[in-house]
Amino acid sequence: TSADWKLAQPSDASPRGAWWQVFDDPALDALEVQVDQANQSLVQSEAVYRQAVALVGESRAQYFPIASVDPSVTRSGRYSNAAGIPRPHGTLDSSHPSNEYSLPLSASWEPDLWGKVRREVESATASAQANAALVESTRLSLQAELAQDYFQLRTDDAQSKLLDDTIAGYQRSLQLTMNQ
Repeated sequence: TSADWKLAQPSDASPRGAWWQVFDDPALDALEVQVDQANQSLVQSEAVYRQAVALVGESRAQYFPIASVDPSVTRSGRYSNAAGIPRPHGTLDSSHPSNEYSLPLSASWEPDLWGKVRREVESATASAQANAALVESTRLSLQAELAQDYFQLRTDDAQSKLLDDTIAGYQRSLQLTMNQ
């Protein structure tokens, strides 16, 4: 029935925890800790997430008025006449230095009547959530790949030891046969 239906609550962005500790292997624990510290794929996905969060803030800023100030100072004129001879005190010089100050202000605001800004904020928020999920999925993937490689290496080491022991056994058998 529709009364039992409920909206899904994805938890892709939540950390998965130290799941590899169920194997009770200190060497694996030490390696898994290094995945967070030294992997460039993870660093890249975290940077993309931070960028997405910044875009959410940029989209939300459109809800508020924009004000700008562009101050300027202009200095014009000369300190002496054209011949380079200073004028006597009390004599007006049309080229006397002057300062002009300007402080233009502007402000604008566009109400979100049709929901464009709201939809941009929703889109940016969804993108940030997807990128947060990507960070955790990347982390989980790297951790799982490390665990697989670690156990494959342990398996290869065990097979190598078994082959070495088999060769040693054949050599003892050969020696016994030659002694008889």
